[in-house]
Amino acid sequence: DVTTNNPSDIYSLPSPEPTEKFKISEHKMKAIGHIKLWYQTMNHGGVAGGDEGFFNRQIDGANEWMSVSAHLKVTGDVNDHFSYGTAVQGASSMGTNSYLAVAEAVRPVSGADAGSEKIPFWFSEMYGIYTTGNTKFKMGRMELDTPLVYTEKWNAVTNTFEAVTLTNTDIPNTKLKGMWKTKGWH
Repeated sequence: DVTTNNPSDIYSLPSPEPTEKFKISEHKMKAIGHIKLWYQTMNHGGVAGGDEGFFNRQIDGANEWMSVSAHLKVTGDVNDHFSYGTAVQGASSMGTNSYLAVAEAVRPVSGADAGSEKIPFWFSEMYGIYTTGNTKFKMGRMELDTPLVYTEKWNAVTNTFEAVTLTNTDIPNTKLKGMWKTKGWH
């Protein structure tokens, strides 16, 4: 119902109530990152295609690999029960192919995969964590901390997995961890 004789009042909308601003300090957000230079060479016999020895940058020998990699991770808390994390990772030979190295140290399965010169950056982690008491339920793409799969962090880039983990610390000085993982990828 229009209760005014002024036609312009029909089109005016009430202004919304002011909303609270997002404050990083209240969400306990944290950003961490690193940059890594990775160069490797090897000399071992029996490699298909020929292994010409150390410091061979020829395409036929293909034993010099180099990558400059970067990793940036942001984590935060939404409330007392839910937290999150996301990370961007990238690797490139920075144009050193045929000069210092024959290829990247991060060698994808196909030319369109992450880590290749065509797509040098990708989301390596994106997960949520639900916490209740001393139990944490984590789900998404993440780095894992176990010696049972390829979880090493010393390589040119870290390996990540699509996984679900359940961690409980009810027993003093003991951490019980169960996990289901699939689709490992660098």
